[in-house]
Amino acid sequence: MNPVRIVIVGAGPIGCYIGQLLRKNSINPLIIEEHKEIGRPVHCAGVVGKEVFKDAKIPISRNSIKTEIDGAQIFYGKESFSLNRKAVACVVDREAFDKNLGEGLDVKYETKFLGFESTKTGCILETDKGDLEADVIIGADGAMSRVRDAAGLNNGVRYFSGAQFRIAVKSDIGNIVKVYIKKPFFSWIVPENNGVVRTGIISSNPYSDLKEFVEEAGLEGDVLDKFGGIIPIGTCQMVKDNVALVGDAACQVKPLTHGGLYYGMRGAEILADCIIKKRLYEYDAIWKERYGNEIKLALYFKSLYEKLNEKDLGIVFEILRLSAKKIENMGDFENHSLVLIEILKDKEVQSRLGAVLWNMLKSVCEYKIFDR
Repeated sequence: MNPVRIVIVGAGPIGCYIGQLLRKNSINPLIIEEHKEIGRPVHCAGVVGKEVFKDAKIPISRNSIKTEIDGAQIFYGKESFSLNRKAVACVVDREAFDKNLGEGLDVKYETKFLGFESTKTGCILETDKGDLEADVIIGADGAMSRVRDAAGLNNGVRYFSGAQFRIAVKSDIGNIVKVYIKKPFFSWIVPENNGVVRTGIISSNPYSDLKEFVEEAGLEGDVLDKFGGIIPIGTCQMVKDNVALVGDAACQVKPLTHGGLYYGMRGAEILADCIIKKRLYEYDAIWKERYGNEIKLALYFKSLYEKLNEKDLGIVFEILRLSAKKIENMGDFENHSLVLIEILKDKEVQSRLGAVLWNMLKSVCEYKIFDR
């Protein structure tokens, strides 16, 4: 067996990011990756807030950026409203983004994690290419994490399916994202560049529903790529003995928009710091202290959205439309619940919501969601 101090399972962006953070502190982890290269297959819409680059603890190349996003247009039925903010986000080439993060790391490709056994000094990690010794195993292996299952940490997780097409279109939609609300999920059109858009959907039957949406939206052109993925939403225990989870494996995903890159990077930073300080056991508590309330609030609002009937959803959409300027001024691309709470505090909004607001506030009071 080849003794290795830290073994990271998964060479996605979060696995590579924590690998670089550890390497920066003279810890050289081994990453095992079941695919033959970093960045393929792609499982992400590729829209990230500018904070992904600005808040990173190591320099991240901006060469992967395809275009900048200057806002969004939100649709519900025949109604819509716009949110305008210059360069609020960007569309990245995820393959290039991931490969940049993986530069210089020790990655063992086409190696599948099978399980592990705990020992007195660490773990024996089992792969289809032989066994490895590790002091710490980091599960960065995505939504359907085998490490999470093997460690018995698979609690409080719900799974959602998504699909996305890249289409070469004839019409230009500008530098805005179009989001279409249709219960129980939503769909989107994202400009890439050079006449290419990314259109996708979260749905129980994503490929069929996406084809229908493409027709309804009038997107005519050649389909260049098709890909899909699973999104984990919820919470789970993130550390147990010598095993820790990070990124999608740890459900570090925004419950309302399903993006995982920003939260996964923050989780990687906390985990790397705990490993460096030899306080792995503190990881879960620190994460919850910093981001637990935001996740809890967003999960609450997601649950509420799923329960709304069409009439009440129409009322909520109208309130969001009337609050567009407030959302533009104070909206946070990475922390959605804060602006929703501010909207709910508005007296005019309260009068418009009526019974819907009462049900919201009743649940909020019962679960002390506003106790921050």
